[in-house]
Amino acid sequence: MADKYSFDVKDEWFSENDDISSWCKTLNIKLSEHNLCLGAMDIESDSYVLFICENNKFNLMVNLSRDLERRIDSAENM
Repeated sequence: MADKYSFDVKDEWFSENDDISSWCKTLNIKLSEHNLCLGAMDIESDSYVLFICENNKFNLMVNLSRDLERRIDSAENM
């Protein structure tokens, strides 16, 4: 996903002992430096549907998902 935005993900940002929420939080911190965020779509399962989005479009996506009675949120909140 990050290739589209020329964003390099570094292994040293993550610890094997952390969970996916921690990894998503780390990615969001790094992505925010590029006006991007890591979002997630709730599909009512234990799977994660993640996407990278421009910050200025993210709130629109969150609001539109509510209109469809779905949930899009920051990945670390899932």
